[in-house]
Amino acid sequence: METRRPLLIFPNPEQANRDKKSQFNPPRMHLPTPGRQGERLTPKFDELERVFAARNAVLQDDPMGTTPEQVLVLETVGSIDDFINAVKRIEGLEWMAELDEKFDADDEFFLEEKPEKAIGGRVYLVLTNQQALRSLLSLWRQYLANPQVKFQHGQGKWKKLFQHLRDIRHWDSEDRLKDTGVEDYWRERLGFGEERVRFEVELWFRHQGIDQQRSERSLRVVVEELGGLIISRTLIPEIQYHGVLAELPILQIQHILDRVDLRLLKCDQVMFFRPTGQAEIAYPDEDEVGEETLPQTDAFITDDEPVVALLDGLPLENHPLLSGRIIVDDPDGWASEYEARERKHGTAMASLIINSDLEEGKPPLNRRIYVRPILKPLGFEGNRAEEMPIDCLPIDLVHRAIKRIFEGDGEEGPQAPRVKIINLSIADRNRPFDRVMSPWARLIDWLSWQYKVLILVSGGNQLDDLQIEGSRQELQRLTAEELEEKVLQAVVRQARQRRLLSPAEAINALTVGATHEDAVTHFEARRRINPIVTQGLPSPISPVGLGYRRAIKPDVLMPGGKQLYQEPMMGQGTETPLKLLSFPGIAPGHKVACPGVQPGISPSAAFLCGTSNATALATRTTAQLYEYIVGVLRGEEGGEQLQDRYLAVLLKALFTHGAEWGAAFERFERLFCTPDNSRTFKEYAARFFGYGRVNLERLFWCTDQRATLIGCGELRDGEGHVYRVPLPPSLSGRMDNRRLIVTLAWLSPIDVGRQAYRKAALWFDPPGEALGVSRQNAQWQAVRRGTLQHEVLEGEAAVAYTDGAFMEIKINCRADAGPLTEPVPYGLAVTLSVKEDVNLPVYQEIFERLRTVVTIAPNT
Repeated sequence: METRRPLLIFPNPEQANRDKKSQFNPPRMHLPTPGRQGERLTPKFDELERVFAARNAVLQDDPMGTTPEQVLVLETVGSIDDFINAVKRIEGLEWMAELDEKFDADDEFFLEEKPEKAIGGRVYLVLTNQQALRSLLSLWRQYLANPQVKFQHGQGKWKKLFQHLRDIRHWDSEDRLKDTGVEDYWRERLGFGEERVRFEVELWFRHQGIDQQRSERSLRVVVEELGGLIISRTLIPEIQYHGVLAELPILQIQHILDRVDLRLLKCDQVMFFRPTGQAEIAYPDEDEVGEETLPQTDAFITDDEPVVALLDGLPLENHPLLSGRIIVDDPDGWASEYEARERKHGTAMASLIINSDLEEGKPPLNRRIYVRPILKPLGFEGNRAEEMPIDCLPIDLVHRAIKRIFEGDGEEGPQAPRVKIINLSIADRNRPFDRVMSPWARLIDWLSWQYKVLILVSGGNQLDDLQIEGSRQELQRLTAEELEEKVLQAVVRQARQRRLLSPAEAINALTVGATHEDAVTHFEARRRINPIVTQGLPSPISPVGLGYRRAIKPDVLMPGGKQLYQEPMMGQGTETPLKLLSFPGIAPGHKVACPGVQPGISPSAAFLCGTSNATALATRTTAQLYEYIVGVLRGEEGGEQLQDRYLAVLLKALFTHGAEWGAAFERFERLFCTPDNSRTFKEYAARFFGYGRVNLERLFWCTDQRATLIGCGELRDGEGHVYRVPLPPSLSGRMDNRRLIVTLAWLSPIDVGRQAYRKAALWFDPPGEALGVSRQNAQWQAVRRGTLQHEVLEGEAAVAYTDGAFMEIKINCRADAGPLTEPVPYGLAVTLSVKEDVNLPVYQEIFERLRTVVTIAPNT
């Protein structure tokens, strides 16, 4: 039996300056001549001037004194560094947003070495009034008259913009609808025969209160003219969000869809119309809920304050597996509307966090968890489900819920101020991620930074049919492995339709996807199909990344249960649809606490699958890591470094540290890696695997052959910390396979107005040469785009070194999106190991030499 040893704690690192990034030379771009730009764009500038004059004439008699303002869309090929500052130099211009874009090459703009390749670009959104437009037109005309003209100080970037400008236009009606899904949502409501429809209106965020009031008032006038109402409003300046929940009669919705009435669509104050964010939770079939003898436990429950918060449905507080282990905070009094038999999703998630999968028989957590309901039962008898309430925007509810935890609400003080982990096992099915950060994701990022808390979010379940190549008869003749191959091919083909659901793209959050596994070993088929048989492969319901700016998302995978599909009854064509079995309640899956079907409290359980389950299990593990850090490691040498302000980033780093692709990736690679995509295949695979499934066995202890070291600190822009890992003498000159894993996690402030968004970029260069190891798993550039860098290196080349040698790991920090003025907390985990059957005292040799490394304490 292996000897379990505690994790080691790095001595204080050495302070240093950050490494300089190597210079990147962009490919040479062919640009139109200034004369050609004038021919192309002058008519567009003239049209902007004409439209503004017409708009001004319409508003001259406006009793509210509205000043005409419109958002300009400036499409450029390439990017203009610090263009935001040039915008601020023109009075009347207001910076709105900056977006990444891809443009097809054409005769005007193309890469000289690869003229057919798509070109990267930017879309700048700038609010202008008539005076500012005149100033902009003046600059444009000066540039056309003399392309070598020198503009006034601070306006030089406009010259570069004119050179790279592909198009300029107003933000229009179609922009307010494009890629939002709102038209499909409206048509769905029409199909349901609803009399009135509610939807979200995201207004352009204005920094001045008077401008915010004018925007909202202008929208309200139009909505009321159409017989509608403004139900609620939400203003969150920290993420530049201003939204309202609006309601219109169904007839007016029909007129908008038919473009009969364009008044609302032409409202200049509107950025987007969207479906109301919704997280509808399906129930297991009550006929399949088992009333049975559940595991009994007399495990001790501490009186310590909660460190885990669950935002979900209202759980069944008196269920035998939850009784005394949850603290429910229900400030809105929803319990009176929540029948016991309807308290299903919150009960299930609380059960998984506290007890894990009941099939595994694990002991419960000893510390109670805080629960705030943000779902409630809606619908009519026989067709009720747990959903976000319809009288407010979900982003407002989540904002108030998390703020209440740490700051209180009204006259009430903080409800659970020691919370370090928040579980959000819900996602917006109406908001698949599509390049632009959703307001909900921005909120999660800001709250994570504001309260230094780790928020775990589910990637979102993909519930669409799997379109399998082959007829029903052909499918029936396939082996389990052959069917798995067909299923994976279907997931890959449909990847674009199986994206992350908001807020899973949040960069500070730990986003969890699901593997197709659970503890159930035998179950009745009942004409059900098990689509995956290889251990560790992503579940077909797990979403496909990547995240914002192609960052790795989901971050990690955890078991989500074996999700089965219905055996097709028909299918003679070239494709056969496999339909998802929506939460039938019977095995397989994770066994969770569930309300009984009979009145009163009964010891019931059901089986569930999904990314929600995976997220809850991840939350449970991070809660256990918290207890290990606070209860064990703080008592070890160096434990005083593990301060509360670093716990969220330490938990994020330590949990991710156990992630690996393993044999499941090898199966995926054999199926989809080709000579044509081999160079980029690892980045592609990360869309499905993230950093991989978390191996829980590696998180809490070391062995004689495996040593894990952890550290933490904070860095400012331009700073670096150097950590030194002693090299075990027994490994010198040997050809044994060895593995080095390095994980860096941090929380970053955000700049919503800039395309880079992430204000703090931290990174390290893996010290592979010191050990003769090389990168495995994720691609080296992809790991640096988010707030997690997880590197797995392996090798067996013999490297000779003397006793006392060490390898250095330098953590660097630089500003990424605008100025970085705040110190950035980070957590670090490093593991060096050989195979367990290699009798080398890796742990002991590192332990004995760790404290002899001379270090200089950082300024923290």
